[in-house]
Amino acid sequence: VTLVHRRDKFRAEPILIDKVMEKVAEGKIVLKLHSQLDEVLGDGTGVTGIRIKNTQTGATEEITLKGCFIAIGHHPNTDIFQGQPEMKDKYIPTRPGPQ
Repeated sequence: VTLVHRRDKFRAEPILIDKVMEKVAEGKIVLKLHSQLDEVLGDGTGVTGIRIKNTQTGATEEITLKGCFIAIGHHPNTDIFQGQPEMKDKYIPTRPGPQ
């Protein structure tokens, strides 16, 4: 798991931050701090990677992966899509491969 975060500090509850840091120490999570998602990469088979951009230097890095979950805050900001795509509990479900 790679966790991309635009700052070097988290604003979550301390117990949640501690749990993430435990996983980092165990090698189960790789932190990419001072970074933000620049682009989700893919082809006809689906997602193949992401490109992230360092918020301090502007440098980009591509990370190969087979799936991507994007979360911003605690409440999904999908109100503008209400009634358009299929929604489940205010989230837009995704499926592998081209649609």
